[in-house]
Amino acid sequence: MLLQDLYARNDPCHDISHAIRVARLAERIAVDEGTGPTLPVLAALFHDCGHAAAHGHDTDDHETRSALAAADTLRDALTPVELRDVVEAIEGRRFRKRAARRTSTGAILDDADNLDAIGLTGFSRALLWLGRHAGAPRTGSAASLDHGRFDDLRRHWDEKLSLLADGMRTETGRRLARPRHHRLADVLEALDAELDELRPGGPEPGLRVAVVGPIGAGKTVLAELLARRLGIPHLCLDDLYWGPGWQPVPEPDFVDSAREALAAKSWVSDGVHGGRVADLLWERTDLVVWLDLPRWLCVTRACRRAVDNIRHRRLLWGVNIDSWRRFFGKESIGLIALRHHSVAQAEIRDRLANPAGTVVRRLSSRREVVTWLNGVDVSTIRDIIPGTEVPGGD
Repeated sequence: MLLQDLYARNDPCHDISHAIRVARLAERIAVDEGTGPTLPVLAALFHDCGHAAAHGHDTDDHETRSALAAADTLRDALTPVELRDVVEAIEGRRFRKRAARRTSTGAILDDADNLDAIGLTGFSRALLWLGRHAGAPRTGSAASLDHGRFDDLRRHWDEKLSLLADGMRTETGRRLARPRHHRLADVLEALDAELDELRPGGPEPGLRVAVVGPIGAGKTVLAELLARRLGIPHLCLDDLYWGPGWQPVPEPDFVDSAREALAAKSWVSDGVHGGRVADLLWERTDLVVWLDLPRWLCVTRACRRAVDNIRHRRLLWGVNIDSWRRFFGKESIGLIALRHHSVAQAEIRDRLANPAGTVVRRLSSRREVVTWLNGVDVSTIRDIIPGTEVPGGD
């Protein structure tokens, strides 16, 4: 029997095009991992052929049927050991019953199949599933009645798809999963925002303010004071960035934690970071407060702050304590602040060249900072950002 015949009655989410995509991913992973691709590719091609509900069987046991089909078809083409490897890889694919220990073929199949479930490909498959299973939502809340199966999509992400990137079995799988995970998370967040606008009474009130500037500009102090003045949370990105021993946390972990924190309705953030976190920050900010202070002032403040932290042995970001050795060494905060100033300001200028609707307040002296802060409250924020609602406001 031809492979396309085995998939003929499958639903669009698990058709032969899905199997071919998984097979190509399996080949890529196997090659990058230094493993022969033949068995992973064969396992991928057959792994969902027993999925069709039209077969008259319980679809929850489709892995067993797929494995039997592979065994029948490949019996004369593979050695007994190779055939057992393919069959066991397919049988062990079930999400809820996946064995803790897998062969390399099984691990590659796991990663390849999971990669096709996330990213925009995964989103498209989820929409196909929504269309096939259209009907009344399974939950009874007003929000679910408003948005129907979209709430099921969000639940599917929260309960399963969001976990797949961290569960990859191979290094190649982990590398390929991160950008797909982020793309799908971005799409779902945009979908949430659109649906939120349609809820009774409109979107929940919120305000997102980013205090940016070079090291030593006083971002954290201003952000804390502003957050207190507005009655909304303060978000320090450095708290998410630094790990023990002055080592940054792995970038994927930093991006994930920043994404979660920045998804909140309201915050005042401080910290300047590049890459994907910077993209997330600038995309979600309503108001940017730019501390465009001179280099000499920023370097002086950074050094004074470091000396004060060393003298009082303050715990920084919950995990580190500064030292005189660090202060006078290659990682001296004074040298870093000196080098960082022009780099940070250039990046901020580049971002502000295309603000995309973000309101900007540029403060170029200590007097301007104090004057602006003293004049800020809930009502003035509404004037700065028309249409903005601040939690706790009248």
